[in-house]
Amino acid sequence: MFECQVSRDGQDPAGFLSETVEHLARLGSQLWHVGKQGFADIAAKMDALAVQLDCARVALVEAGQTRGAADQSASPSSTDRLMEHSFHCEP
Repeated sequence: MFECQVSRDGQDPAGFLSETVEHLARLGSQLWHVGKQGFADIAAKMDALAVQLDCARVALVEAGQTRGAADQSASPSSTDRLMEHSFHCEP
């Protein structure tokens, strides 16, 4: 079965996300282990993950704007910065 060893303890957010991306990249090759009943559960968890990822992306843009990191961006606004990194979102 698919084993995920992503650990948040003592790890910076970028490191945690890098590990998570690696594990998600392997998910497709592990789906042959999943029975018919497991697909709906996986799809629901992936939808929930997508929502949380979008929320975290918005929070990251807001935090960058608050801390002045957004001033270093070539984008004219926080909306533009968000859209630059959210290719799936419609303007």
